[in-house]
Amino acid sequence: MQLDRLKDKSLGEVLRKVEKKIRLRLSDELIIKKVDEVAIVPVLRCNLDCVMCHQGEIKKNPNMTFEDFKIIIRRLKAEGVIKISLVGGEIFVHPRMKDFIQEMENMGFKYDLSSNLYIVPNIESFKDLKGLEMVTTSIDGFGELHNQIRRRADAFENTIRNIKKLIEMGIRVDVATVVQKANFDRLEELLEYLCEEIGVRKITYIMENFVSPEVKKETEELLPKIMGTEGSKVYVTSLKNPLGSLGKEDIDKIPEKVKKLREIAEKYGTVLYIPIQMEDPKLLDSQTSLKDYTCSLFNGYNGVVYHEGKFSSCNFIKFGGEHSLIEKGPIQIMNSPDYYKWRKWFKDNGAMEMCRRCCAIKHK
Repeated sequence: MQLDRLKDKSLGEVLRKVEKKIRLRLSDELIIKKVDEVAIVPVLRCNLDCVMCHQGEIKKNPNMTFEDFKIIIRRLKAEGVIKISLVGGEIFVHPRMKDFIQEMENMGFKYDLSSNLYIVPNIESFKDLKGLEMVTTSIDGFGELHNQIRRRADAFENTIRNIKKLIEMGIRVDVATVVQKANFDRLEELLEYLCEEIGVRKITYIMENFVSPEVKKETEELLPKIMGTEGSKVYVTSLKNPLGSLGKEDIDKIPEKVKKLREIAEKYGTVLYIPIQMEDPKLLDSQTSLKDYTCSLFNGYNGVVYHEGKFSSCNFIKFGGEHSLIEKGPIQIMNSPDYYKWRKWFKDNGAMEMCRRCCAIKHK
């Protein structure tokens, strides 16, 4: 683990991260012994309409009920889960989000909140949240470019204002930028602005994630053959970005661009997360084999819970079968025969085509 990624973390958080890193190195990726972080998706609706949204085709799914949320987090607590990340959609369009956060506070969870920070009711109250470790948000362009990507005229102004409020309150903010055609040539300008003018000290880059309709169909047909259960759905959009897609000439520029981004971040002491696709751009070429790649989530430290309580070991697939945290614990689900077969298939065959742009893909 790079030491600069531990900046501004509490001693307890540092120790938890170090313990996890050791455990992941010792894991065989097949038998899961511990699940200590879980992402919960209580809502997929959003108050923005981003051109590159990887959830573009599933935004109308129902909300998680507060009653189910209480059952789920009690089951997670009983099995040793320490941290929860609430993600969307946009979490603050859920009518009971305040109650969700308070319930995590009451139960002593550590947690992150992921929000576009476009509209956040009573954001000043965040300073009183004892379990809140970080707020994750996204800025994808400077000024009007961000508004164009978000398809809202005031998106940049609102989000920047709320980022400033959080930083002033001493709350850690991780600003993600989705690398795409529309912002590719201005990533350095945006980073300079976020570091110098706003004071952001953690930036995460993510490649725009999408799959073709053909890849989605092939994946959904392959999953039951691998796992033996029907009904799995790929949760990555196949909608095309109206602002265009990165071409080979852009991808060829990535190594030099990464160098410049790191120089800017170093100047301001900002922690920069660069995804594997930017470290190794050939991964973006469909001709590059994925047999030597796997998923970083297979070590059992993470999973995602959808609105009805279904627990998945992949953030971009809702698996078929009976895997609800309303009925079972996370370790039991992760070690179920079909999930075991899923991990074994990756171990034997490498990653799937739909994983090519995923932020969780890694070398074996």
